[in-house]
Amino acid sequence: MRSQSFVDNRWYRYSKGDKAALDLMEKRGALKFLSNSSEGCSNCQSCHQGDLMTDEGFHNIAVPQIGRGKGDGETGTNDFGRYRETSALRDAYAFRTPSLLNVEMTSPYGHSGAFSTLEDIIKHHMDPFYSSAFYTYDGPQPNIQLADQRSNTFEALWTMFFQQATGQSILQSPYSYRQTDIEDVSAFLRSFTDPCTQDRACLEPWLVDEDIDPDGLRVYAVDKNLNPL
Repeated sequence: MRSQSFVDNRWYRYSKGDKAALDLMEKRGALKFLSNSSEGCSNCQSCHQGDLMTDEGFHNIAVPQIGRGKGDGETGTNDFGRYRETSALRDAYAFRTPSLLNVEMTSPYGHSGAFSTLEDIIKHHMDPFYSSAFYTYDGPQPNIQLADQRSNTFEALWTMFFQQATGQSILQSPYSYRQTDIEDVSAFLRSFTDPCTQDRACLEPWLVDEDIDPDGLRVYAVDKNLNPL
């Protein structure tokens, strides 16, 4: 696992002086991502920072609560996140900030896998209330547990609102945005992709023969179009 260091991406080359490494849309996205303005982006760099694009912290962004949960709440289908370990209100529904390196290749997004595209998870960051109110699961698992999705998600939302109002959260959504902002930021995030992650020949040292699956739980790598790598 330590050998899987896929960090040869265009953003790193740009940050080291190669000004031609990013195109105009990606540069606009970088400005919006790194800005602390209340418009155009949601102060992304406050949590996604450093070489790994993560503060390694825990934050509640009220990603829709889909799936079986962790046995929390009255129904047992909820997931209280970091609160399960700390019992601190600031950690209710908080999950670790993921690294954004190769994020293009790590769909679905959110702790529950609620969003299939970068554009959708960015929109959720910008306005969790609107996103959750109109959320419909469109992922690849037709039998995923959705029975308590709305009630569990709105509990996470109102917890987030309280955390923001009492200064326990650094997030202050909702933010104003246009569709072009979403497109620019998503283009910028795709500049974090190491080409090796999209090339089977490059990934060959970490792939196993197709007939090796002793417990029936093997995970198969696919590209963004769900084609096997």
